[in-house]
Amino acid sequence: MKEDIRKLLSASPGLLGREIAKSLAGDKSKINRFLHKNRDDFRQDDDYRWYLANPDEAVIEFSSGWVDSQLFEKSLSEYEDLYSSDHSAVKFVIPKGCKFLLVAIAKLLAVANQLAARGIAVSIDVSECGDTRNFFNRAGFFDSLADGVDVFPVRPNESAAKKYKGNSNSLVEFGAISPQYEAEGVGENKSLALALGNSFVSKSSDQYRVAAFTMFSELVGNVSRHSESPIDGFAALQFYSPPHKANHIQTVVSDSGLGVSRTLRPSLEQNYPKLHARFG
Repeated sequence: MKEDIRKLLSASPGLLGREIAKSLAGDKSKINRFLHKNRDDFRQDDDYRWYLANPDEAVIEFSSGWVDSQLFEKSLSEYEDLYSSDHSAVKFVIPKGCKFLLVAIAKLLAVANQLAARGIAVSIDVSECGDTRNFFNRAGFFDSLADGVDVFPVRPNESAAKKYKGNSNSLVEFGAISPQYEAEGVGENKSLALALGNSFVSKSSDQYRVAAFTMFSELVGNVSRHSESPIDGFAALQFYSPPHKANHIQTVVSDSGLGVSRTLRPSLEQNYPKLHARFG
């Protein structure tokens, strides 16, 4: 209901409660109670007309059920470019019954940290989904989340990821990757790559041991050497099994660097003229 009212008032600010109820084909009393209960999101003037409390805030509410990479992108698609928009604040809402796959958690973490680094006020509301909040805590999401990002109802007082780190071979908690290879964090980067490799092998086959350690070491090392970003990268792994999902391993290695297009495109014209002719 909140998102429906938000969209309506964004398009038609200054509606009366009965007008909102009529537009949404809802019960007037129920909608009025909801509006008064959610004064952080909606405000009423002296003429009893309703407005968004913060009209410059972009509110992205995810759907119930499992959120994968595609559903995450679909939720963001309402705002074509959050990074260059006129919004001074971005709020992510995780409703009751919403569960995030690891890749979606990683995207939320990356977007939140990048927006916060640009000076945009970011908040994440998990007040209606305690189970997801608890898993975020267990996976180390809040440990890697920028300090300036607000969490509702509150950030966990204790990090379950730090408390139980390494206790599960089905989960490698989100670990920071130092963006500077020479920094003190290089040892932690190596430990993270080893943890990813060990977990991957334990859930697949020992025949992949060399390939897994090579791959994760290279990916983590590339973040340190080439991201050119002041924001830490991160990595994590989770093994999924029935009845939740079919047997598979999800791994994420992420950074907030310049990206493939900006770093490789300048070399296309000289080294790969045919590709440059196609893509410019």
